[in-house]
Amino acid sequence: MTATLRSTALFTLISALSLAAVLARAEAIQKRADIIDQEARITWSR
Repeated sequence: MTATLRSTALFTLISALSLAAVLARAEAIQKRADIIDQEARITWSR
């Protein structure tokens, strides 16, 4: 494997991992927002 190909593969791997981390974080934030939304609806319905 050439150095350029290796660095490209490494960059792609790091990019994919970064994207996966961002998506996981966004999903966690969305879940938290859903919970807060549900709690707010319960509070308003009382």
